[in-house]
Parts: sequence; structure tokens; C-alpha cells
Amino acid sequence: MKNLRKNTPQKTKLFSLLLLMVIVVCISFVRATNEDTYYKSYDRSNILIEGSSNMANWSINATSFVCDGRFELEKGELQELSELSFALPVTQLKSENPLMDTAMEELFKHNQITEVTFKQTNAMVLSVMKMANVIGELQIGNKQNRVALQLSYVVNEDQSLTFRG
Repeated sequence: MKNLRKNTPQKTKLFSLLLLMVIVVCISFVRATNEDTYYKSYDRSNILIEGSSNMANWSINATSFVCDGRFELEKGELQELSELSFALPVTQLKSENPLMDTAMEELFKHNQITEVTFKQTNAMVLSVMKMANVIGELQIGNKQNRVALQLSYVVNEDQSLTFRG
């Protein structure tokens, strides 16, 4: 146990870097009834984070988080996106491995991390390619980093949006 705690800052850096290298983010949005361009996440939404360490490949998933944004659709194509943000309580991150869950809980608790957040600062939509490049601030605990997310998207028949990136 002493060795685990001694290496925790290094593991925190590694884990932070791996979180920044999000391989799959799948967020679905539905149009809110009050405003025609305001979207928020709904129950099919999830965030899947995959990574690797010197011990094994791993993945963690979260299905309970807050994510919203403003999107402009024209003729079924995304034209603009703004105010994209999400807040993910770390208690919602779960893997299929109970040992991984325990290690994550200890890591977050030791570093006093309760939430991972993202707030968009810039975005460029390439509607022909069905892609968006979103730049923003990713905050994990008290560490904040500027990140770029390359996202592909689908406008679903019900006018909901699904992003992957």
C-alpha cells in the first residue's frame, strides 16, 4: 500500500494524460422544447474512455453526467456549435474490473478530484465531412488543460445528435 501511495502523483499524471487522450466519446443530444437550438444529453448518452498502462489495456464508462450545448442545424446538417460543456462526477466512472474501480476511487480521493469538466472555447464544423473540431478547457481536479477534440457526428432522424471522437 505504501508503494501505491508513493507513486500516486505519477499515476495521477498518467491517468490525466490518458483521460486527455479520449479515444471514444459518444454523446447523444436531444433538442430541448424551449429553444430550437439548445440541446442537452439524455439517457442514451455515455462517455467511454479507453487507455492503456504498462499492466493492461482498460476502459471506463460513464452514463450519468450533464452535457449540453447550442447547435445550429440547417437542412439536416450541423452548421454551428457553441457552448458545448460537460460535467462528469468521477463517482460515475465505472469499469468492468472491480480492482480498477477501487484503484480509481483511491486515486481520485487521494488527489481530491470529484469531477471532470469540459467547456468549449472554439469550434469549427466541417458539415460536408460530418466532423467538428472543438477546442476547450478540460479540468480534472485543480488541473486545467486546453484540449482539442476531433468529433464525427450524426444527425439522427429525430433531430438528435450523436458525437464520437
